[in-house]
Amino acid sequence: MSKPEVKTIKVVKLKPATVATVAQWEGMTEDGLPIYARYEDGFLSVSLGKSGKNIFSAVIDGKEIYGKQIGDKGSCRLSYQELKENTEHLVGWPENDQL
Repeated sequence: MSKPEVKTIKVVKLKPATVATVAQWEGMTEDGLPIYARYEDGFLSVSLGKSGKNIFSAVIDGKEIYGKQIGDKGSCRLSYQELKENTEHLVGWPENDQL
């Protein structure tokens, strides 16, 4: 039996959300949904907001589409490449994070 095909979410706009110690990115999907990724305490999460809403709909009450402990507690540094590698099965990220 073959696995059902999973549609990846294509991100068309993206930028780092902060220069603080916690790795964060915010952007928009091709369907107009805000997307937010955050890496804190070794936990990587990616959330989608509601159509027509701003990024805060993904940050505050968004639907988490990915959540996994991938690093050590206290770890808050994650490169954009590591974000892409960990979530590429769900999200089609742009080549770089400065769109």
